[in-house]
Amino acid sequence: MTDLTTLANSVQDTDPADAGTYDMLRNALAAVPGVRGLVLLSNDGIPKAAFGVELDDAQRITAACSGMASLADHLSNGVGGGPVLHTVVSMRQRSIVVTSCGRNSTLCVALDSTTPIGLAMMEITRTARAYAEQMGTRSRPDLPAR
Repeated sequence: MTDLTTLANSVQDTDPADAGTYDMLRNALAAVPGVRGLVLLSNDGIPKAAFGVELDDAQRITAACSGMASLADHLSNGVGGGPVLHTVVSMRQRSIVVTSCGRNSTLCVALDSTTPIGLAMMEITRTARAYAEQMGTRSRPDLPAR
C-alpha cells in the first residue's frame, strides 16, 4: 500500500501559502488506518487539495461530495435534524466519509472496506475539527444581478 505522506497534492492551482497546511492535514489523516485518499473541497464545488487521488477523479469526487453535502443538508432541514455532521457511503471495496472541515469546506476521505468504520470516522472527524480553522474557505462575493 502507498504511504499517503509521500504523495503530492494533485490540485496544482492551490495557493502556495496553503501547501504546508494541506500537507499537515494529509499527514494527520495518513495515521488513520485504512485511509486510501482524501479530497478537501470548498462547498461551492472546487477542489482545494487531493492526495492519493488523480486530479480528474478529485474533480469528479468534488462534484459528487458537494451534491451529497447539499442533499444531506436539505434532508436534515426537512426533518429538523440540524447541521449535518457527516455522511458515510459504504461500498464493497471502499467506504467514503464526508464531513465538514472548516467554514465552507468539506473533507472526503476514502477508506479500505476492511477498515473499522467507527474508529476511522472518530479519527477523521477529530482531525477535521482540529484543522477546521485552517481549512475554511472564504465566502465568494455575491455577483451583481444582471
